[in-house]
Amino acid sequence: MPDAPAPNERSEVVDQHVPELVARAIATARERPDLRVVALVAEADAPEAPSLRALPSEVLRGADGSVALIMTRDSAKDLLVAANPWLLEFLEDEGYGPRRGLPLIHAARRGMRTSVIEYDMPD
Repeated sequence: MPDAPAPNERSEVVDQHVPELVARAIATARERPDLRVVALVAEADAPEAPSLRALPSEVLRGADGSVALIMTRDSAKDLLVAANPWLLEFLEDEGYGPRRGLPLIHAARRGMRTSVIEYDMPD
C-alpha cells in the first residue's frame, strides 16, 4: 500500500504540524491537567480531511492541504474504532512527568498509523 503511512517512518506532513501540536498539548496540560489529549494529522487526500477542514479555527491547516488538531483521548478512540479498531492498542499513554509523549494518529488516503511525539513539559 504505497499511500499508507509506514510504521516508524518520519513524515514531512506530520513534521510541519509538530511544533504547534506540542504547544497546544502543553497549553492544554497547564489549563486542564486531567484532560488527556491526542494529536491527529490528516493528509490532504485522507478520507478524514474534508470533515476536519469544516471544523472551526482550532484546526491547523498546512500549505499542502493537510490538517491537524488536538482532540480528547475519548474522541480519538471513537475515531479509531470507526476506522481501524486494531490501532487502539497502539494509542500510548502520554504520561504526567517532565518528559511526555503526545499520542499521534496519522491519517493518509489509504490507511492510518499511530505513533508518539516526545516532548519536555516546561516547568
